[in-house]
Amino acid sequence: MMYKKRILLVIALLTGCLSMAQVKEANAWLPPQLRFSASANLYAPLKLENQGEQILHSAPMPTGEVSLNYYQPIAKGFGLNIGAGLTTAPSYLSVDKEWHTFDNQEPVSVFMKDVFYGQWLWTFPLSAQKIFADKKRDNLYYSVEIGGKANLLLNSSYELGIYAGYSASSGEEHNLFSSYISDVGKKVAWGFFLKGGVVFRSKRENTFHLNLIVNYGLQEIGQGEYQFYDLPNESCGTIMHNLHYVGFDFAYGLSLKQAYPRAAPEGADVMNPNHWPGRQIRLSVTPFFNRRAKTEHGNIVSIVSEPTIGYSVDLNYHQPFKSGWGLNVGLGYMRASMALTFDHIIIYDEIYVAEIVIPDNFITVPITAQKIFKSRAPFLFYNAELGAKLGFRLGEPVQEITQMGDEYGNLLFDAYNHSYSNIQATLMAKGGVIFRTRDLNAFHINAVLAYTPHHGYEGAAYLPYMETAPSGSFSQRLNYIGMELGYGFTFKKKR
Repeated sequence: MMYKKRILLVIALLTGCLSMAQVKEANAWLPPQLRFSASANLYAPLKLENQGEQILHSAPMPTGEVSLNYYQPIAKGFGLNIGAGLTTAPSYLSVDKEWHTFDNQEPVSVFMKDVFYGQWLWTFPLSAQKIFADKKRDNLYYSVEIGGKANLLLNSSYELGIYAGYSASSGEEHNLFSSYISDVGKKVAWGFFLKGGVVFRSKRENTFHLNLIVNYGLQEIGQGEYQFYDLPNESCGTIMHNLHYVGFDFAYGLSLKQAYPRAAPEGADVMNPNHWPGRQIRLSVTPFFNRRAKTEHGNIVSIVSEPTIGYSVDLNYHQPFKSGWGLNVGLGYMRASMALTFDHIIIYDEIYVAEIVIPDNFITVPITAQKIFKSRAPFLFYNAELGAKLGFRLGEPVQEITQMGDEYGNLLFDAYNHSYSNIQATLMAKGGVIFRTRDLNAFHINAVLAYTPHHGYEGAAYLPYMETAPSGSFSQRLNYIGMELGYGFTFKKKR
């Protein structure tokens, strides 16, 4: 109930801010921008539907979100925002109960510690924005946004178990509380948000934004059940994890062109589409989806693979040539992985499941040829790149990834993998847009497609106690698609 009151208070503040705005439509316009945003949010507690005595509780939890957005003005103060970000959805559980019991006539006290856990998400917001200019101050604006958000779960398949109990002197286990929270079987959760606040414009026509935000999740990202035992009254129920929150959003907008033209710096023709910066040092980050491993089922064990999420960080040097051509060479780090599930492992008439994620780390040397195309807008360019990335694998070439045995030390299940080589070559193609700033630096947004001609890893699973062929095999190539976000610092301006 307190959380709902906070949401209503935030909505009332948004309405009040907009009603006090003195509108001047003629100047209610901002140029195209790249906006760096950081928000402090308060997530709603877990939704608990209880039967019986209310012992389990949840509470609001703070968290943060960072994002990069592009703003495109349309007309009369209206504009569109599209971006990408990263956040975590936290949750909290506590128990108002301490158990007092006896073990062999000795008193025993049991209590459950508070439980915290979170779910990481990639966020992709899209919103419509209306900007109102203040009548008295030229550098002050009021803003309201409404939009939707796609939330991509980094770990879309999980199960968290929570237990409380004690071991008796006889060796018997006594369970007093148990619960679990698991995924809902969906990788994407949708929601919508309302945002409103003030915008301050600097002399260089960059902007500072301060907003209140309300977000409502249309789908849960987790669900589960809980049960208390050895109580005089029943206490059990269900758990739902949603994406409702309120918060403060802080953003800095970097203008890519002038809203109100003024004299250009000496020697720089900012309105000339051919005016392209010279040599650059570029820092880029690329989150990507790695293709699932190729699996072959054996005579007993079933092997299933899922796509995984990885990332690379690169520092590149760009050498321009003539007619928009250039060469990029750099040094970076890449982390990929392979996710496998070994199902239907039969050991002594019992069926087991083993889930593993195998990390794969590289030091990389990317080399690409680049062609840049100008557009009608003086700040916007189109980009195409083709090249390769040489990766030097970090780690052992052969790895035992999971084993199972009995109490006598006999090996009953074994799975291993090995790499073909510690050096791996990957072909790459990139395409996207480049936004040039007034000081001739540049922001890069590219789609990335990578293909590795040969396998990076291969492995097999065995049941050693059975005289059979391998019970399954797997192999993986480093084939992925991703989104590259980069910033180019021009250290030699081309006039």
